[in-house]
Amino acid sequence: MTSPNDSGGGRRVRRNGEGNIRQRKDGRFEARVWVFTTDGREIRKSVYGATWDEAHAALVKLKSNALAGVRLPATGATVGDYLAYWLAEIAAERVRPSTLGSYEWLARTYVVPYLGTKKLVPRHAALNG
Repeated sequence: MTSPNDSGGGRRVRRNGEGNIRQRKDGRFEARVWVFTTDGREIRKSVYGATWDEAHAALVKLKSNALAGVRLPATGATVGDYLAYWLAEIAAERVRPSTLGSYEWLARTYVVPYLGTKKLVPRHAALNG
């Protein structure tokens, strides 16, 4: 796959909300797209790749997650906050009521008392340092 700029026909104009890909000064490609957080805010999320294709794949994955209803953790969110969101918004639509009750009991009994106050860290920040 080639970059849209390699076609010779000029730049491809993306529609609003499609995101964009650009080459940074350090040579990496940056893809940016608007996504929603667990607290309902819309933020602009950046993902990076060594090539245009890698950045495009990351952009497509972010957009597909957004369309599937997966939200990014809000800044300063805790494990307990995200777990409450996940149980109410995601799990409630995908599992039986009895299973949801079990999940809620397990979370309340075992997860929240020990990990509920831990801050969520974006996965890319944890991997980079």
